Amino acid sequence: MAALLQSGDDPATDITLEVFNYCQGTCTGCMLTTTERREAMPVMTLSGFKRALGALKDWGAARQLDYRPVLLFGDLPWLPLNIQENYYQAIADQRLKMGITMTLVDAAKTDHYRQALKVVCEADPGAVFDITVDPVRLERYPDYVERVLEAIETAPHLHLQILLSEAILTRYAPEALSDLFEERLGPQAVSLGFTPTLENLALRNYGYQVGSAADYARRFYSQTAAGRAHLARELARYEAQGEHLDFLHQTFHIGPDLNVYPVAYTIWGDVILDQRNGGKPLGAIDEDEGLAPALTGIAAQRQSLHSASWMSRGDFDCHDCSYLHSCTFNGIGSARRLYRDFETRTGSCYGPREVDQVLTMVAAE
Repeated sequence: MAALLQSGDDPATDITLEVFNYCQGTCTGCMLTTTERREAMPVMTLSGFKRALGALKDWGAARQLDYRPVLLFGDLPWLPLNIQENYYQAIADQRLKMGITMTLVDAAKTDHYRQALKVVCEADPGAVFDITVDPVRLERYPDYVERVLEAIETAPHLHLQILLSEAILTRYAPEALSDLFEERLGPQAVSLGFTPTLENLALRNYGYQVGSAADYARRFYSQTAAGRAHLARELARYEAQGEHLDFLHQTFHIGPDLNVYPVAYTIWGDVILDQRNGGKPLGAIDEDEGLAPALTGIAAQRQSLHSASWMSRGDFDCHDCSYLHSCTFNGIGSARRLYRDFETRTGSCYGPREVDQVLTMVAAE
């Protein structure tokens, strides 16, 4: 998934929870399988969700972190309203902020979507709408454009993303895709996500060279003022430095079984190191001790060491890069370790160096 909202006036830390995966969309870059997208009920139970929120609230309070649970990966507003209300009320009861993923692709649900987004805003007037936009639908279906525009206008905070795939790279030149997006939805910032799961890398739709995708992204972002501003904000995510263990202590993912997984922030999308990526949990939320056993145990320490060690490998001259320490903190080494058998396809750093070069070139023009 792509980077979630990072706003200068909103210091909340996003924590992702896999709650609901159903979606009628056909985005060619989706990380979910067809079977997962057909599961029309939450994959995390309400009781488990409440337990996760309680642990998250306690962990954040002890470390003075303002957490925002982000419910993903599917079309959350598609759920029956009463089910949504129960989950959102659990968030409100903990006095937490919230974000939800959505695709808004079901034409039969237009009125339902409108009601659902109102329910979200009532639960959190500052909620983040994380919308995955399908370029093909954007081009072909005016009613889809209207639903997305209505959600954009309703959103207290907004994050838009497009998932790259071989099909998208082949169908659209980057400048054409950028122009299409701005023509249909206005001058909105949009993220391109192309960190496919390890499970998907062998599939035809993910056969693109990551280096070519990076070049595609550079051209896409450079095309508009909104894109260039988005790149500048992405760079700001790499100001923090420290040990990767410090990052793991504050940023992680909670699976539907309440297992806790590490996360890496790459410039081409956030990587959740769960079972889809061959990852192992750091531990599970403990009924009595909450998140502490998972985030301070041996598994977390080992994950930090492995991530740091992979920063010194490969052909990207990381040791000479000004972003070495921030990349180490953000877990770029974990992403490189994950994709180690595919690094010959990369040709592009997973850190912010490529983005920095784009902004330098634009400034020089």
